[in-house]
Amino acid sequence: MRSSSYFDIAFTRAARIDDALVVRTTYDAVRGPRLFVSQTITRGEELIATAAVEAACIDLAGRAKRPPPGMADRLRPYFAAE
Repeated sequence: MRSSSYFDIAFTRAARIDDALVVRTTYDAVRGPRLFVSQTITRGEELIATAAVEAACIDLAGRAKRPPPGMADRLRPYFAAE
């Protein structure tokens, strides 16, 4: 099983190579073969970027496939309140 992804990233500030950054990831939903994720990147209290990510499971031929059994259940503790 492979994956295909879409990223929408909005940068609000620049970061430098030696900055200590925090990436917060929220799993928003699983719909069919797709997993929806939100991310924020901060330096202290300062917002650096936000991202919306859509990842899809696909087979070796490139066709969309539902995630393997149990994958969504293993991720469920990390999902935002639905």
